[in-house]
Amino acid sequence: MSSRIAYFCGIILISLLICPVVSAYDAQAVLYSIEGDNFSRLGQYAEAVTSYDKAIAIDPNLSDTWNNRGSALALVGNYPEAIASLDMALSINPYDADVWNNRGNIQYELGKYTDALSSYEQALALDPNNFMAWYNVGNVLSHLGKYSDAVASYDKAIAINPNYADIWNNRGNTLSELGKYSDAVTSYDKALALNPNSTTAKQGRETALQKQAQKSPLIYAPIGAIALIFGTSVWRRQRNSSQK
Repeated sequence: MSSRIAYFCGIILISLLICPVVSAYDAQAVLYSIEGDNFSRLGQYAEAVTSYDKAIAIDPNLSDTWNNRGSALALVGNYPEAIASLDMALSINPYDADVWNNRGNIQYELGKYTDALSSYEQALALDPNNFMAWYNVGNVLSHLGKYSDAVASYDKAIAINPNYADIWNNRGNTLSELGKYSDAVTSYDKALALNPNSTTAKQGRETALQKQAQKSPLIYAPIGAIALIFGTSVWRRQRNSSQK
């Protein structure tokens, strides 16, 4: 416990050295905010919200604290209050792409897909290299049945960060919806190379292979039918010839 207090004190000391005009009152708000971040890292989201509340009670202009509070609230399932917290963050700093992205995530969970898409697009307008926003746009578009557009969004995310397994997995799912099973298997293979324990990628890959196998006989059935007809015709000619 003493090491944790020492850590917090060190942060406050650094803040005071960087900006000597920071008051002890402001420093306490920063301390509570840092405490909330640490609770969040430990998965103790209710405790994190309590710490964030203490921070913003002292200084309500901490946009990052409002953002982190919104994320913690979302993780305990309190989506309406989470949105309100993110909106407070945006009222202080409307140019934070991560806040817009987080807002879109919560709207997606609420089933407000059009609103979520607008939030993600706002995030990308501020930061075109935000691969998570591109990934999330792909998820929304796929959910709305716009599969080709979804794949294009996943491709943009991959161009920025090709090492995120979930993008490859969801790209595979979307390609399967388009009936592009071979390409889907390639995406699943990429996902499994990054995360060999992904059960969703394994299941998706198996399903894509099965559907590809079911699709193949339909492709070759006309050729087989022609061969059968041609073979039967030849056999009949040979049989008629032998009878003569």
